[in-house]
Amino acid sequence: SWGRTQHFYEMTDMFTLQTTEAELHRCRDLLKAFEAGTLPAGTTDADLWHARKIKESMVHPDTGEVVFAPLRFSAFTPVNLGIVDS
Repeated sequence: SWGRTQHFYEMTDMFTLQTTEAELHRCRDLLKAFEAGTLPAGTTDADLWHARKIKESMVHPDTGEVVFAPLRFSAFTPVNLGIVDS
């Protein structure tokens, strides 16, 4: 289905590899505020979806630790280009 395709596109988005720790903390704080029901004024659905995308692409779901960039799913394509091209 289109939703599943879109989800995997989001998870393999190489641009998430450029996300800083500060941006990750901002996204985590936004998601915590959403769960607590205290969103900042002007927060849109797009802001929440972006925050979720960043968190899911950088943080291990079981341990909650930040995954080293070359080992993230979004690094699959750029990391394997060197292997396939060799």
